[in-house]
Amino acid sequence: MSQLGRLLAVVTAGSCLSILASACLYDGGDHGDPYEPAVECTVDADCAHLDDGDSCYDTPRCGGSSCYRPFLQDDTDCQCDWSLHCEALGYEQRACNVLTCDANHQCGEEIAPEGPASAAKQDRGDCTTLVCDGTSPDGISEADPSDLPEDDDVCTVDLCTEDGAENASVPDGDYCTDGLPGRCYGGGCYLGCIADDDDACGDEGPGEPQNDDGASATHYQAGAQTCGMLDGDDIDWFEMTLVDENFETDIIRFEVHASSPTLEVCAYVLCNNFNDPNGGYPEGGCDTKIAGPFGSLGCCWQGAPESLSPTWDLDCTGTTDDAGSMFFSLRAPDGDSCETYVMAALY
Repeated sequence: MSQLGRLLAVVTAGSCLSILASACLYDGGDHGDPYEPAVECTVDADCAHLDDGDSCYDTPRCGGSSCYRPFLQDDTDCQCDWSLHCEALGYEQRACNVLTCDANHQCGEEIAPEGPASAAKQDRGDCTTLVCDGTSPDGISEADPSDLPEDDDVCTVDLCTEDGAENASVPDGDYCTDGLPGRCYGGGCYLGCIADDDDACGDEGPGEPQNDDGASATHYQAGAQTCGMLDGDDIDWFEMTLVDENFETDIIRFEVHASSPTLEVCAYVLCNNFNDPNGGYPEGGCDTKIAGPFGSLGCCWQGAPESLSPTWDLDCTGTTDDAGSMFFSLRAPDGDSCETYVMAALY
């Protein structure tokens, strides 16, 4: 007899092999769609079998084809059906306890054993660990220098200090890699700003055209981020167009970070009506203006880069059209052989 014949003989004899179990158990009845949810009840009477006489529950009911029994909570005999009911009665979940609900519907708590509190109770990255003493529901916060405030920022150092958790910025100008090489400024990685030659980066860095005077200033698009390199003698000049309709309050501001200890930012404005004998001179910015390129007038601000945020509330005299050109320069008067910066001029 063939293998198939033997198998059919066994099935015919009524013995169900595991591989054919589903076929052997089928009784030919209509059991409905197996993907449809089971219908437990249609009326409340269908749920009467759940009534076990427990006075903490209301009469069983039918809702949404399922039976349920509303819990009748009070603060004495029927405190809880599960542990979260206890919070409504003033029981407090703390670092070293677990709220409980026993078979008699009474709330209680279990004190955690001595040692660190559970991971769910810990605040990660705060340089502390909650520790239980085995007798109190309250945890004790202990310093934990291994619980670092990790922020996944390549331009910060994750520290635990005497004052707590800190994400300290690495020095401005440090190299960083966040997909592409760049430099860190103010705790953020700015792509680019990598010199071709650190010994002469004021002249040879990428994006360093011959812009060492106002006449050869590099055109700058307002709001764009640009970076550059400076040495102690280098000056980078930029020029941008000021369009009055783009102003809301006529305020120009600079945002700048640099690796040098001191940075100088100068801005000079040439109003469109500068040939008008009745006006054309820029006001705002500073009290005493200095001469700039092409007859412009301006101001200089100098200090530690992180302290510099110069602004100019521009007003061109003799007109309501505060438009024209702005020339601005950056210099590192105390700079080393290779200082880097990132800058944005906004209005």
